[in-house]
Amino acid sequence: MTTPPPVDKVPSTPSGTAPVPTLGTFLRGRRMALQPEDVGIARTKGRNVSGLRRAEVAELADMSLAYYTFIERGRDLRPSRAVLESIGRALLLTARERRMLRDLRSGEVRRPLLAEEEIGEEIEELAEVLEPNPTYVMGARWDILTSNRSANLLFTNWNTKPGRERNMLWYYLCDPSARELYVDWEAEAADQVAHFRESFAEHPDDPAFSTLLEEIFEVTPQARSWWERHDARPNRSGVKRVRIPDGRVVLLRQLVLESADNPAIQIVTYFADMSGDEDNDTDDEDV
Repeated sequence: MTTPPPVDKVPSTPSGTAPVPTLGTFLRGRRMALQPEDVGIARTKGRNVSGLRRAEVAELADMSLAYYTFIERGRDLRPSRAVLESIGRALLLTARERRMLRDLRSGEVRRPLLAEEEIGEEIEELAEVLEPNPTYVMGARWDILTSNRSANLLFTNWNTKPGRERNMLWYYLCDPSARELYVDWEAEAADQVAHFRESFAEHPDDPAFSTLLEEIFEVTPQARSWWERHDARPNRSGVKRVRIPDGRVVLLRQLVLESADNPAIQIVTYFADMSGDEDNDTDDEDV
């Protein structure tokens, strides 16, 4: 007789690229990504365990350790929304992560991806109005829906790209110009893979997502290892270090807005970060 897998473990899809998380694996990943200092808990001397303990999360969420353990281990598959909100606050989840948490409750219907994403004229006009700030608009799968002239100059001219390359994840991982633009390209690219996992989790049954990943992995095999790492909490710093054509390294701050009509559509714009200046007299070749 075959022993069934534990309830908080999910097998990979046939391609091995897109495992769908359960509520338990999602919570454990977030818990292990936090440190005691992140939530105001003093680190005791000699503590070498990474992440938060279940007891610490339970206390922060104002519930018993036994009940939180049941949820994380998959024994309570239908916790109330109030309980999930308490856990979300304890784990410092973002608004998108809280939506994912609600969607991962057993029996919840995930939002399907529209066959064709469209944006209104007002969003296209917004991208143009934001000139000279580089601005692009992307959909749920990170397909580029529109971009202004400055974005085409800073990143790449998406208007000249074939269909599959009109995608921001493809740009980060497969376009050679991205490696030249981002000073910290490897960290940035790996971080975007972790961000994309959140988008994937909202549309796990859409084959277009898996197709995109497989095509990217063929071009950039290293990206597969980043995907399989299951980074629980991507870096959400909006400051990017980029090298412009004259060789100077500048700081750009990223601002992401969501469409009120469709939160999956994001308007992404960049502006100069005035909080600090890069030292362009130093040699950046080893960065």
